[in-house]
Amino acid sequence: MGKANKAHAKRRITLSLPVAALATAKRLARKRGVTLGTVVNEAVRDGLRVLAAAPPPPPTPPTALPGLAGFRAKIKVAGKPMSQTVVARRRRERA
Repeated sequence: MGKANKAHAKRRITLSLPVAALATAKRLARKRGVTLGTVVNEAVRDGLRVLAAAPPPPPTPPTALPGLAGFRAKIKVAGKPMSQTVVARRRRERA
């Protein structure tokens, strides 16, 4: 099979579609007088083209620094240790 033929080669696969998407695809196929497979192929091809052209999403910031996993700051007020809960409550009371 040459390069030109590989671009148009097809494989059969099974897709799970939401009921609403399947109903829309069937309606479009009937309206246009084409097969359901044609509508789904066009939708996938066009959707992939849009996704490929879109800029990549920004990186997700890390939720914790790798070297500090499980680290909790010890807070002392007037020389006495306080829990994070107490500190948060006092901050809310002052606000």
